[in-house]
Amino acid sequence: MGEDDRWTLLAQALLGRILCTMLRLDEALPLIQDTHERQIKLLGEDHEDVWWSEDTLMLLSTATDDYAIKEALLRRRFEYLQQQRGPENRSVLDLKSALGSTIWDHNKELASPAAKSLAEEGSSLMIEAYETQLKLYGEADITTVEAASRLGTYYNNTMDYAKAEPLRRKVFEAYRKIFGAEAPETLSMEADLAATMIKLYRGKEALAILERVCQLQARILRDNPENVALALELVSTGCYLASAKWHLHEHVAALEALRSESRDRLQQLPQPNKKANAQAWWKMYDKITECDQLLRDGILYEDTKGWTTVPAQPSNFKELEAFYPLKDPIEPPATSWRA
Repeated sequence: MGEDDRWTLLAQALLGRILCTMLRLDEALPLIQDTHERQIKLLGEDHEDVWWSEDTLMLLSTATDDYAIKEALLRRRFEYLQQQRGPENRSVLDLKSALGSTIWDHNKELASPAAKSLAEEGSSLMIEAYETQLKLYGEADITTVEAASRLGTYYNNTMDYAKAEPLRRKVFEAYRKIFGAEAPETLSMEADLAATMIKLYRGKEALAILERVCQLQARILRDNPENVALALELVSTGCYLASAKWHLHEHVAALEALRSESRDRLQQLPQPNKKANAQAWWKMYDKITECDQLLRDGILYEDTKGWTTVPAQPSNFKELEAFYPLKDPIEPPATSWRA
């Protein structure tokens, strides 16, 4: 067939997608880039094979936080398909939701007025797409489910947990019907739902869910020890579990859960040497460290909130009071790192 044959390139693109899902990003990226370039020369920019390769490029961009590439690819395809098929087409609405999510992710932490305006554009695109999909195609349609997932993540990250929870519940229920109750994809969504429930002061219910999810993810991982992505999902669920225990005032148990379910598990994984593969590992390590510090800060606050300044020894307490003023209790530990 030759290396520039359409079917050869499709096989190469499939291999790149498999490497991407295994987080072997340093191998996947050059393979997909080469495939994409060859497909454009052979088939043109708007061929379905080219788009499939671009989907993998967007997955890689997400894994490496390179939102600019993903945004450019999504915007070009969205504008092209909207012109060809109209604004209410299922695929167009799916792209609109994905584009909005990417724009928001790209700009959410930037302080400039332009970035804030773009972040608002992104959230508006997500909301508009989901409402239209729900009206035209119903909540069971897979593109509506994915739009609900993106919008739920947006509401969770903006601390609008009352709006996030029903959306995340719908996504979990849909995944359970599509993939099965114990599939890795379903367990990941169930853990995200439990994380939002913690924020709504439903810690006991969330803890029961997370303990079960941890056990199931650990069992799946034992059968697939080379699956780094699955291992990182389990590490993330461990962080949620620790946060749930903290909210139930099980402070020592929270730190122990974070150590055993997250930090120790992460350190058991082989530390990748190449930059592309290492990014996901170190991102999760930073989040565990952040969670650990928040837990310890919360415990220290709880243990010292009843302290009063002793006139004979004021210097022992004034510095602590500056960090933990009694009238302004700290926020509960954040649990938005995977969402």
